[in-house]
Amino acid sequence: MRQRNKNRRISFDQKIPVIIVSGFLGAGKSTLINYFLEERLTEGKTVLIENDFGSFNLDAAQFEHQGFTVEALTQGCICCSLTGEFVTSLTRVVERYQPMLILVEPSGMGKLTEVVAAVERAAATLHLDLIGCVTTVDVRNYALYYNNFGEFFDDQVRTADYLYGSHSDLGPFDEEGVYNLLRILNDEAPFTTEKDEVTAALRERLALSNDDRNEKPCHYCEQHHRGSYHGSHHDESSAHYCEIQHDESGHHHGDNGHHHAGDIAVETATLTIDRPLSEDEVKSLFRHIFRSPDLNVLRAKGIVPLKEGSYLEIQYVPGRLRRRRTRLANHQIIFIGPKVDPTRIDDMYHRLMK
Repeated sequence: MRQRNKNRRISFDQKIPVIIVSGFLGAGKSTLINYFLEERLTEGKTVLIENDFGSFNLDAAQFEHQGFTVEALTQGCICCSLTGEFVTSLTRVVERYQPMLILVEPSGMGKLTEVVAAVERAAATLHLDLIGCVTTVDVRNYALYYNNFGEFFDDQVRTADYLYGSHSDLGPFDEEGVYNLLRILNDEAPFTTEKDEVTAALRERLALSNDDRNEKPCHYCEQHHRGSYHGSHHDESSAHYCEIQHDESGHHHGDNGHHHAGDIAVETATLTIDRPLSEDEVKSLFRHIFRSPDLNVLRAKGIVPLKEGSYLEIQYVPGRLRRRRTRLANHQIIFIGPKVDPTRIDDMYHRLMK
């Protein structure tokens, strides 16, 4: 593990550890964080700062429903437009909860270097110690994100202390391709598809004293970094997945080539579901969205009412739709992407649901 902490040592005796869990849109950040919370990285109070787009923060609502403490930030990224609000939230979390651990989940379009910088600016005043950055990489869509949104993807991977490959349990994937790309971008951070390996590494870092964290690499990093890969194919959840196939023309979302931060205006569109749907209608809607690459939908998530009387949680990334029942009640789907057009999405929905 890179000794990032050596460059920001603080003279306070007791500091609150901070872990950032980064990753592109739909990479599985919240799933990994949920695993951390369920496995209890620390015995003391853990608080999650959750940053997401849209008026309804689905992930924050889910974590709160499970009984976890969440500070939610919406309507922007903590790496840019919400930097001041992020520092205010950190201050509020420290003063109100006096936690033993703070987890930070930036938005999928956030630059990890800038989130790190924001934490470091607040570190001295709030007695914080950033002990690790985990970047979640979708092993099935990594090439799409690298080729089309390299400015964000590259930054998240290069800045990571640990790399976790998500969605490996959905079937065979290009193990050599994803591994080689990650080694080019970051040849120091260990890479694994095992949640428990990342958890064990972070737990070991947390167990060390403040000084030891600055000086001593964890056992996991000594064993597994530089050219390592540990794979698994375990069941990630009880959700139902629907693979939405590419059409024959090979279209996908986004233009060809790298996009730079200054070129991308990430926007959201909120679709209000005005009546209960069937699961077939939900699948039909997202099949049409996937086959309309000019809609530029990179991510969608929300909750819709079903005709049977229950509610369905929806998680979408290009080519893959995840659905599962939820006890949360809502009637909205948030669509995220560059220049997403809410009018066109609304028109498509009403045309299909006639």
